Amino acid sequence: MTVLTGKLLRIDLSNKRHFEEEIPVQYYRKFISARGLGAKYLYDELNPNIDPLSPDNKLIMLIGVLGCTGLQGFSKWAVMSKSPLTGTIFRSITGGNFGVWMKHAGYDLIIIEGQAAKPSYVHIDERGVHFMGAEDLLGLDYRQLQRRLKDKHGARTESACIGIAGEKLVRYAVINSGERTASRGGMGTVMGSKNLKAISINVPIRKPSPFDQVRFKNLVKKQINILKEHPRRKNMTTRGTPYITTVVDGLGILPVRNFQEGSTQTIDEISGDEFYELKKAKAGCYQCMTRCGGMRDVTNGPLRGSKIDGPEYESIFAFGPLLGLTDKQFVINANALCDYYGLDTISAGVCIAYACELFEKGIIST
Repeated sequence: MTVLTGKLLRIDLSNKRHFEEEIPVQYYRKFISARGLGAKYLYDELNPNIDPLSPDNKLIMLIGVLGCTGLQGFSKWAVMSKSPLTGTIFRSITGGNFGVWMKHAGYDLIIIEGQAAKPSYVHIDERGVHFMGAEDLLGLDYRQLQRRLKDKHGARTESACIGIAGEKLVRYAVINSGERTASRGGMGTVMGSKNLKAISINVPIRKPSPFDQVRFKNLVKKQINILKEHPRRKNMTTRGTPYITTVVDGLGILPVRNFQEGSTQTIDEISGDEFYELKKAKAGCYQCMTRCGGMRDVTNGPLRGSKIDGPEYESIFAFGPLLGLTDKQFVINANALCDYYGLDTISAGVCIAYACELFEKGIIST
């Protein structure tokens, strides 16, 4: 397999059919990679006037041409569709291993069409594409669901799945892969509207083979050596994205009190240093040496005793300064609840902040 698989998988949920299609080489040349290819297929195939939650909408999962090649940071994958949150074409990027397994399965794109007649999931293995019932999987959170799929299809199974929010069609539901999420724009909502609980893949590893392997390996080594010594990479590896909180506060662009202010006098109470002290272990994404993630304990609430991979900077501002709060454990616990239900932390925090401002100004009373 070259760096281009040259193929897409089209899944018709309504009729339980699937098709493999060639991706024209000129598409790669003109639209370059995942984002461009997704936009091209949606532009060609999607009626802009459709209801995003109707069977007519399409959900596209994509990984770029340089995914799995060893280049650091290029193995993230994306989900594109018409968003039920904004009514526009939307792209949500995530880590996790599902996109990598797409590439191993021989696909740069998966296009999901129609709507299953009942709750379902799709499993891809060496024998083909299988349409499976998912009634017994409803109500499971992403961790429970992924464990169930690994138990059934093998420990190397990777999946893209939705939680309870996606099932309930909350308009900012996420799609999970491992501990990572395609969070923005309600891509999990579109997946839920199609009665699709998950797509899972378990296939042998097939790594891409660049045309000039010697030059490419040298390029990868050069990139790794640059990143090893880069101070921002080192800071991101040590502190993770929480360190950005102090940076943007200093620039006056930290979202505070529903965007009414751009900085806070209490930044030291919720800075990246504060969250660094709570970090229990490193976490990261496939073929990304930065490893900016961090596992932290959930200390109270219904998920007390569990751990989360986070919070990221966006979740910190969404459940901290945006609400006028500086409680680190509240941020972690709120992040954990959003993960459990399958909600986008940014949209959840913004909704709460908006309601708080409405109440503060007497526009709503309860």
